[in-house]
Amino acid sequence: MSPASSSSHKSVPPRSHTVQPTTNNISFPMMNPISAGPSAAQRPKRVPTPPPLSSRASLRKHYEQIPISEEERIEAEQVKACKAKEALAEWN
Repeated sequence: MSPASSSSHKSVPPRSHTVQPTTNNISFPMMNPISAGPSAAQRPKRVPTPPPLSSRASLRKHYEQIPISEEERIEAEQVKACKAKEALAEWN
């Protein structure tokens, strides 16, 4: 198997030469804008999404900027306590 694999490595450059004409056929000016349109629209949406840790930090900053009444804070604490109890119950 090793001699066959070494011979396949030698035959890689000719394969790349045969692949180039197919890429030239695919890259027509009519095909590129159509194929690049939706993919280009999807990529910018994915790029700005930060990793979870930084997004949590940014969310904390947003919540700190918003003034919250005492009643809302109490309700939020109660909800957190309920979720914590449920999580503990699931683990136990």
